[in-house]
Amino acid sequence: LNANSFYRDGKMMNGRYPTNSYGKGKVHTFYDPALKAGVVYKLDGRNLFSVNGMFKTQAPLPYDAYTTPRISDEEIPGLKSEKIMAADVNYVFTYPKFNGRVSGFYTGYQDGVQKISYYNDSYGTFVHHSISGVAKLNYGAEAAFKYNVVKNLNLSFAGSYSKFTYTKNPMGTVRYENGSGDDITEGVAIKGYHVGGSPEIAATAGLQYFWKFWWFEVSVNGVGNNYLDPSYIQRTPSVINSVRKAADLAGYSVAQREAVVGEWLAQTQLDNAITMDISVSKLIYFKGGRQLSINLNAVNVLNNKNVRTGGFEQGRIPLYNDAIDLNNLNKFPAKYYYMQGINMFLNVGYKF
Repeated sequence: LNANSFYRDGKMMNGRYPTNSYGKGKVHTFYDPALKAGVVYKLDGRNLFSVNGMFKTQAPLPYDAYTTPRISDEEIPGLKSEKIMAADVNYVFTYPKFNGRVSGFYTGYQDGVQKISYYNDSYGTFVHHSISGVAKLNYGAEAAFKYNVVKNLNLSFAGSYSKFTYTKNPMGTVRYENGSGDDITEGVAIKGYHVGGSPEIAATAGLQYFWKFWWFEVSVNGVGNNYLDPSYIQRTPSVINSVRKAADLAGYSVAQREAVVGEWLAQTQLDNAITMDISVSKLIYFKGGRQLSINLNAVNVLNNKNVRTGGFEQGRIPLYNDAIDLNNLNKFPAKYYYMQGINMFLNVGYKF
């Protein structure tokens, strides 16, 4: 059982929230139980099966708990501990030349809270968009193998195939810090969208060679089905209806209008990517048990700088004369983070 408490202590009174911006705010306390259980079955000395399950609740982060933490103590609607249920099934095998593990997993989340904060230069203010009642589902399979090809030469592989999605439409709250925009409370249509931040397909394969206390390793890595988390404001009913209204006023047919809406709602997907790493290590023994270890790692030796590792969809809306600008739907495109080029690391250790 975990207990968490937090509160906000404001140092300045704000005119928009004169009664709940200055001083110590409400204390939020959460009591979160956790229950874990597992069963292991050994078929024989080389084959093992296990099943594990877990249920717990998890307190929200203070960052996500407040609608506008810089200027008020207002908490987001529906603030409560998140419920998490998880289970996994595993098969582990060990043979003289071949060993590995195969797993399947499931994790469900209910009653979560999340928040996106950004500066909107159209309104000249920070905007905070909170969502509550967030439900997500993660499931998939993982596998890892190692095979001894010949003496001192091993082949390894590890990979996962999964799916991370939102399973319902949460309620959203939009707050403009300077009051230049009206506060908004409405649902966010992200059911069925992918949860961003992690590729759903990932794999690495490598060769390892050992010779007279030298280690050589080459690995090839790949990722796919990687998405950016969806922008909340873009998927609110009022904004979606504004896109439809603009298309109707422009004389679009129903098919053309829905094609525009589909383009507007499409989630940003990152390109699949492949990288390569190389590692060389040497261990030198001295008298008296002393030893020197040297390791040289080269990451992304293909020097691929076009790999997009993450980013975010913007929360700004393209407007023209206070209406959706159909000719510039991509006026505020997603922002991306990119992988660095080749990186090399040298580590030297001395044991005495």
